[in-house]
Amino acid sequence: MFFYISVVASAAQAIYALRVLRAHSLQGQQLWDVARATVISRLLYASPAWWGYADRGARQRLESVIKRMRRQGFVEGQFPTFAELCDKQDSDLFTNVMTNTSHVLHQLLPPIKNSHYSLRPRVHNRVLPQADE
Repeated sequence: MFFYISVVASAAQAIYALRVLRAHSLQGQQLWDVARATVISRLLYASPAWWGYADRGARQRLESVIKRMRRQGFVEGQFPTFAELCDKQDSDLFTNVMTNTSHVLHQLLPPIKNSHYSLRPRVHNRVLPQADE
């Protein structure tokens, strides 16, 4: 899984471009918007598909890009970590698949579980598959 090396390298090039933009008086919210639209979106591209398979080294390299951007002022100080961004992407995808019956992945969901009990609210109402031992 060496795709992250090229992603981190292209992020470094984009950070240089952000420095040039800042030198040409792009500041504050506009700079943050450009950073989100270029670097962050490139890092998060298809993250629900590969984030679970990333090893520790890949995760640390990707986190270091976010830390560098925060330290240099290209994102706001309370910007989430890369793991938090990927978790949000995962939950957004799951919510979209659950609520949109026209979604390509909706037909792959397990069947709906009918329960006659008044239980605590759950994220979904689907039958969970049994784990193989």
